[in-house]
Amino acid sequence: MNDNGFPQLTTQLFREFRDYIHEKSGIFLDDYKTESLRTALNTLMRQRDILDYDSYFRLLTHEIHGDEEFKRLLDLVTVNETCFFRNPPQFDALRQVVLPAIVRAKQETGDRTLRIWSAGCSTGEEPYSLAMTLLETLPHPEEWRIDILATDVSTHVLAEAQKGCYRKRALRETPTYYLRKYFKKVGDESYCVDPSVREMVNFSYHNLVTERYPALVLGGWDIIFCRNVTIYFQLDSVRKVMNDFYSGLRDGGYLFIGHAESLYKINDEFIPMHLGMAYVYKKDTEALVNDAGEAKAGLCYVDFATAGGAAKTVRPQAAARPAERARFRRDEDKAGLYATAYEHFVKEDFAAAGREAAKLVRLDPDNANAHILLANVYVNQGRTDKALKEAVRVLDLQPMSTKGHYLLGLIREQQDQLDEAVREFKRVLYIDRSFALAHINLANIYRTRHMAADAVKEYNNAITGLAQGQRGDWADFAGGFLEDVLIEICRRNIAQLA
Repeated sequence: MNDNGFPQLTTQLFREFRDYIHEKSGIFLDDYKTESLRTALNTLMRQRDILDYDSYFRLLTHEIHGDEEFKRLLDLVTVNETCFFRNPPQFDALRQVVLPAIVRAKQETGDRTLRIWSAGCSTGEEPYSLAMTLLETLPHPEEWRIDILATDVSTHVLAEAQKGCYRKRALRETPTYYLRKYFKKVGDESYCVDPSVREMVNFSYHNLVTERYPALVLGGWDIIFCRNVTIYFQLDSVRKVMNDFYSGLRDGGYLFIGHAESLYKINDEFIPMHLGMAYVYKKDTEALVNDAGEAKAGLCYVDFATAGGAAKTVRPQAAARPAERARFRRDEDKAGLYATAYEHFVKEDFAAAGREAAKLVRLDPDNANAHILLANVYVNQGRTDKALKEAVRVLDLQPMSTKGHYLLGLIREQQDQLDEAVREFKRVLYIDRSFALAHINLANIYRTRHMAADAVKEYNNAITGLAQGQRGDWADFAGGFLEDVLIEICRRNIAQLA
């Protein structure tokens, strides 16, 4: 028995519950989730006055009552941490490239409908952010028929989403303009979404793995957002979901996925592309290709878990002297901070990632990887001045760091200081000619300057390096895209320049 009066959740029992949850929802709980599942089960068993796991499993699988109980269990085992305008570069891409391109295409046919699906919407911050973006971006939004469907497997979060009221933490990435225009402060800590935004969103229960897709019933979607949902799925479920998304999108539609997700070896029908500081995926090789081609390449995701040795835990030997033990403890503290900051970064909780990375920088001011992580947090928050400071510090510590120079080039590019960006990318290539992404960034800049021959040369240089299959520092900045995908992007861009 455990401290709460319930029997121990054995490995066999954990796997029975895990496999049933996976079968019913597609969500796969790794072994380290044993304690989280035990806590969820004990909470529900206490409410039902059930004292053993076998009895609760029978209730969960009951033909009549099981479905509702299963939804209650999912409410407790799924993580619903999010915020408004999460991952600002993706909303920049939506506002600056995707929506204008879709609007132009629809105006040519006289179509005034726009359909967006927020799949895995959690407590509603994402679909409401989409609605606000549409109101600010569409020309005469009142002339459009806008359908925004928001779905989730958790009935609890859907109920919270429909209320439309949030604590201040959920607004941490919200621009002040939107906060003033579309929210009403209620009490000291709560903010409620304006009714004009709430009425644009329809919330509904939906299971991505087991249920028929609404797109196949109601028609194709122009845009699908499904971010940080499939990271909890196994590979076969991810493939099914992405194939269904492709089928559900209209010709020329766009898919936005999470910061740490990729379609590499998942689905080869979507066209991956750089849009500003984000990667997005598009259906069809013909429609809207010029808009994608004009976008600048940028930073999406950095695999900091493999950057250097900062995240490695060092275990002290039993016979270590006191001074050595203290040093080992400091090393473990640093590694723990780095791992925590990285985990927050992957989940796109940039505020938390920034706090942990800043702690590490204060604890270890000469840790170049910590400065790189902190710089990338600032980049994704649009705080380029702070990002620049951290990138410069990296180069103070490691003047020949390709990552430092490449990061500085990305920041300069974001600031539209293209001459400085070109110099930094050339410095990267002076140090390491095989740094493929520096060739791609240079090519993209040359392209925007109508220097077609130089752009083609750099795209070919990138292809040559990528074709050799030698992964280097550039891979940490590839946003989940590997060699084959990047080569295809380069070839497509060369074809457009021909």
